[in-house]
Amino acid sequence: MKPTRRLFCAAPFILSAGRALSQSAEYDVAIIGAGAAGLSAATTAAKRGLSFVVIEARNRIGGRTVTDTSLGIPFDGGATYIHFSEKNAWTGIAESLGVATQTGNWRSGGMRAYDDGVRLLDDTDFARRQGRNKLWELVDDIDYDNDISFAKLVARAPKDVVQAAYGMTRGAVGEEPERVSVADYTRLYDGQNLVIPAGYGTLVGKFGAAVPVQLDTPATRIDWSGSGVKVTTGKGTISAKTAIITVPLGVLQADTIRFSPRLPDETLSAISRLQMGALTKMALKFEGDRFGCNADMHLTEVGTSVPGITFEMWPFDRNIVIAWYGADYARKI
Repeated sequence: MKPTRRLFCAAPFILSAGRALSQSAEYDVAIIGAGAAGLSAATTAAKRGLSFVVIEARNRIGGRTVTDTSLGIPFDGGATYIHFSEKNAWTGIAESLGVATQTGNWRSGGMRAYDDGVRLLDDTDFARRQGRNKLWELVDDIDYDNDISFAKLVARAPKDVVQAAYGMTRGAVGEEPERVSVADYTRLYDGQNLVIPAGYGTLVGKFGAAVPVQLDTPATRIDWSGSGVKVTTGKGTISAKTAIITVPLGVLQADTIRFSPRLPDETLSAISRLQMGALTKMALKFEGDRFGCNADMHLTEVGTSVPGITFEMWPFDRNIVIAWYGADYARKI
């Protein structure tokens, strides 16, 4: 199967030798990375009665899901939403583990829009939100066989439609609109989002609590030239019949893990050509005055001075504000 962005980003990849598998391997499966994908692979291996080992370079499990409690209030420093919850496996996992979820509605607490720091009047803001509806009308009219970027899609559109496109790609994808495919995004975008009051990182941590993981154990080399797979770490070498690689794209691009023999050309091509979005959060703890903002209200900047920044006010009615900012502005900060 030819690697595609969606296929590559959505799943780990597996390495095993082309010849007969070694019968003297220490494990059936070596799993590299203890994020959601790695923990899921381990859970599946356990159900199938396979022996496995999971190694993780960080000092924690969860990967890009992490619930921070350093301010005394839980908030997600990484992933926040169970996207497309009707078909997302994490919806059922949360229910089975007794972890509460609720609908993630950005407008549940209301919205205020600002254009370079100047608050837009309510009717102007309403027109801006209507621009989002017009944006999706443009999306519906495109030919998916001749894909374009969101920037090109709205190049001749009114200002409110342009602002909707730029705000959406920077906030949802963490990338500038000229680098976001309309076809790719709309194929992904489907269904309702859920949020987790206890934190997405808490959910993933609870899911993986029973999985034995060797923390602070980065893989430096994976040799799949023989009858099995040998994974070199700072704590020794692991021998397995198969390796499942679930590390972030950036780790692969940095050549932090050396593969022997090198990965197939089509896989290397996909790795080198893919780009990661940038989405940063800053948590601000407040006590007392809430500045006339409702719980879960969003203050959004639609101008050009601080492009794409949004303040999520008092999420879950807690004394905290989460600033979100993405794409090139996040990289600059």
